Amino acid sequence: DEKTASEELAKAVCDAESVIELKADYAKHVYTALASIGGSTVGVVSVKGKLCDGCSAKAASFVRFCDSFNLPVVTFVDTDGYKEGTTPAAAANLASVYAEATCAKVTVYTGAAIGASAMAFGASDVRLAWPTAVISALAPATAVEFFWHDRLKGAEDTAGTRAALEEEYADTEASAFSAATAGMVDDVVAPDETRASLIMALDALASKRVQRLAKKHSC
Repeated sequence: DEKTASEELAKAVCDAESVIELKADYAKHVYTALASIGGSTVGVVSVKGKLCDGCSAKAASFVRFCDSFNLPVVTFVDTDGYKEGTTPAAAANLASVYAEATCAKVTVYTGAAIGASAMAFGASDVRLAWPTAVISALAPATAVEFFWHDRLKGAEDTAGTRAALEEEYADTEASAFSAATAGMVDDVVAPDETRASLIMALDALASKRVQRLAKKHSC
């Protein structure tokens, strides 16, 4: 399931026996843990599946906690966006927390990063992506309808043509390499290079310091 996949990913990139999960039984599409990577203590957020109000609140609360102690936050993203019925306030709060956190932040797009969630988690100092990641402000189905609708005209098999176009959009316009070209991603790394890339990024960000007013958070 999503939680198991997130836990396995965290253990794969973090130092051995260092991962301590927090709030394990709450909002399981978001995995949060304290760990160390290359000897650096970090907060880990792993997002799998569609987000709900509770998921947004769990991630936002954890990032704010890490920011309070200036702990770097490493976020792994694989989400198609928000579930139907998610309140705009919850999504906006998550985006606000990521944007205003002054601790070092590294985001790794491991799968889908669709819609507002892609934008929220992209508020990081370093953004990495696996080659198979799909990063887009619009879902491929929506993008095809908006941008490539003319290519559907006259198709004998409309459903099949639409599915093929959605796959093409994901492989081209929404690919990790297109995101890198557009400046949405800093580097595309192979999954087995993730740990080494994180260690390098965290080392580069180790001296990050941001001076802010006494009132640090907006809400």
